[in-house]
Amino acid sequence: MGVDSERLVSMPALIASALDPRHKHLPFLSQEEREGVFDKLKQLCANMDHVTETDEEDVHFSAGGEDGPTAGPSNETTRRDSAMHLLLGDDYSESGATDPQLEVDVYAKDSRPSLDSNPLEWWRANQSRFPQLASLAERYLCIPGTSVPSERVFSAAVLVVNRLRTRLTPEHVDMLVFLNKNK
Repeated sequence: MGVDSERLVSMPALIASALDPRHKHLPFLSQEEREGVFDKLKQLCANMDHVTETDEEDVHFSAGGEDGPTAGPSNETTRRDSAMHLLLGDDYSESGATDPQLEVDVYAKDSRPSLDSNPLEWWRANQSRFPQLASLAERYLCIPGTSVPSERVFSAAVLVVNRLRTRLTPEHVDMLVFLNKNK
């Protein structure tokens, strides 16, 4: 019985497994399926690189006082970046320094950490080596592994809404469930 490799590669769990440095060698897959997963990683990195190049107008948030965060790049950062850019040129620019293909290949060949290590701490420490993969890991490794938290919210809602409290408005039910789950 063959496995549909295109469907298998598009599954977020496999991408998350490949982005977990402890399990990146994917021993539970065949060599062809493993290559498909890393090709998908290269594609995701290239797409992400393309998106960041087209979105030059990035919004920067700085911690404001009582007014809250303010949008827009700070003048000091812009001045420093432009001076460094003028001095060193495009060769030293961080945005063009990484190739998605090379980044994924180096990551795949890199030794894996011990099983006791925390993958999020590993990515934090290696973010400068693998900037595009680190941002993908931030997206994929935040996916909860189970549906238990959502099932607990539904259970709390069942306890809040019963036959004696059927006249509660949806807004009040939301507030009561929120209070119940955030004690």
